[in-house]
Parts: sequence; structure tokens; C-alpha cells
Amino acid sequence: MKYLILFLLLFIKCFNAEAQFDSIKQGKKFSLNEFLQESSNLNISAKPVNYVINERNFIQDDFNFYVILFVVFYFAIIKAVFSKYFATLFRVFFNASLRQSQLTDQLVQAALPSLLYNILFSFTFTLYIYYFIQHSGIIKIGDDPLLIFYILLAVVVLYILKWSFIKFLGWLSNFNKLADNYLFIVFLLNKILGICLLPLIVLIAFSNSLFVNIALIISYVLIFIIFALRYLKMYETITAGIKMNKLHFLLLVFALEILPIMLISKTAVELFVK
Repeated sequence: MKYLILFLLLFIKCFNAEAQFDSIKQGKKFSLNEFLQESSNLNISAKPVNYVINERNFIQDDFNFYVILFVVFYFAIIKAVFSKYFATLFRVFFNASLRQSQLTDQLVQAALPSLLYNILFSFTFTLYIYYFIQHSGIIKIGDDPLLIFYILLAVVVLYILKWSFIKFLGWLSNFNKLADNYLFIVFLLNKILGICLLPLIVLIAFSNSLFVNIALIISYVLIFIIFALRYLKMYETITAGIKMNKLHFLLLVFALEILPIMLISKTAVELFVK
């Protein structure tokens, strides 16, 4: 290839340089080196330039890719099939009040899409906890599918027990409607959180440390906002059915929301750190 390029340059030079034509006709010996040095198309007299290329560190991300691909594909399917439920979900979320309305009744009556979106929350929240542990360095782990299974199992069991306990309290105290409203708020905001965490999980899984830190900070703010709205709506719902001061409400929140999370976190640290 290089000889072909030199031949083409020589051919062009011969037809474009009239002075060289005359010298050749007069019998002057033609020198290829002189031609290359005088050529304006080649810079052979300059100092050679070399570039040092560092070897790329290959990171095997197949496990993360397929896990997140599965969750994104699952979300795409349920959103396409239950698009009306998805739109109603956000309309109810941005509604200032969660009192009984036609939109709220539609969400309550749609049992199948509600279950599927709760499963989506379980997937996304499990992956968020997994990548948070991985990047925070609390536990030294690699790509451990078994750990993801344990986290998913803990999340599912936690919310099943919570649902059963709240339903039992509602039946025991004859506040079934109040218990249903409380559970509706909890799972409504869980669905919103699961959807909003999905793009952040993609950034945390595949980005460099700078974007991972930014995504984690955004997730902290998002979780704080969701839980703050959750407690505000809970306070409005509970105080509408029961006369309760703020101290009793804080004790209720601690017993139903914070204490189970603390117990599960303590158990997980004792199991995996050792």
C-alpha cells in the first residue's frame, strides 16, 4: 500500500511540476529522496511523533448487564400492557389528597397490574441495595447472584409480613378501612420509587466513580422525598380516622417503619460481614 501511495504522489508530481519535467528532459538524474524532501505532501523532515497507549483494563459486566436488562424489559412489558394504570398511578401520586376518588378506586380495583408493579419495586429496590453495598464498600463482594437472591427474599418477606400485620391490626381494632388506606399509601409510593430508581440503577452499575457518586446523591434525595411524602400522607390518613397527637404518630412510625428496617439491617450485617 505504501509503495502505491508513493507511486501516485510521484505520478502527480511529475504532471504538476513543470520544472522537473524540463530537468528530466535535459538528462538530469532523478533522486527519489530529493523528491520526497521537496514534496509539500509529505513531511518527512519533521521529528517522528509517537503515542503511548495504555492497555485497557477490561471489566466483565455481563452479569450486571443481563440482570438490569431483565428488569428493564420487565418494566417495558408491564408499562406497555398496563399503560392506563401507569398514567393513573402518577396522576394519583401528584394529587394533593389521597381521599377516595375515581382514580384511587381504579388503582385499588386493578389487582394484577398493582401486583406486577409491586414486583418491579422488589426488583429495583433489591438491585439498588446490592449496588449500594457494592460501591460503598460495606461488604467486599463481587458479582454475587446469591446475595441478590437473599436481598430480594428479605425485601419480599418484609413487605408480606408488613401487609399481614397491618391487615391483622385493622381486623383486630375494627379499623379495616384505615388499614387499607395505609397500605395503599405504602405500596403506591413504593411503585413510584421503584420506577424512579431504575435509571439511577443503570448509572450506578455501568458508570465511573464520578457519575456513580452523583447517581447515589440523587437517589438519597429521591428516597428522602418519597419517605417524607409517605409519612405526611400517612399522618393525614390516620388522623382523619383516629384522634392522635404527633408524639403517638412518631411512635407508630417508628414501630411500623423504622424498627423493622433496623432489625433486618442488623441481621444482614451480622450474617455477611462475618
